[in-house]
Amino acid sequence: MVFAHMMGDEPIFCDLTSELSPVYGKIPGNSKLYSLSPSLSTFLSTYSQMKKLEITKFENNIYIDEDLSDYKEGFLTGINAIVEKQLPEDYRNDFIAFMLG
Repeated sequence: MVFAHMMGDEPIFCDLTSELSPVYGKIPGNSKLYSLSPSLSTFLSTYSQMKKLEITKFENNIYIDEDLSDYKEGFLTGINAIVEKQLPEDYRNDFIAFMLG
């Protein structure tokens, strides 16, 4: 079931045939299937904590300039801390690459 997409055409979907409904992401033109989370609940919890950090600490302004070329100091450190706390190690790299890549 596709339930979201990123800023473009990158679908985020969960596998409802599996008991925990693991979450995946796909980038058009890339054959890689990103494993984002072992369950829908874990994905939603991780994502909501990321958004909370973005809104509360960075006031919805996470980039250093209007070109969106890099993140503000401390943003990636905060995101990495959330990801390390929330996601099993097997999912962390794919999650970061897909969500922030």
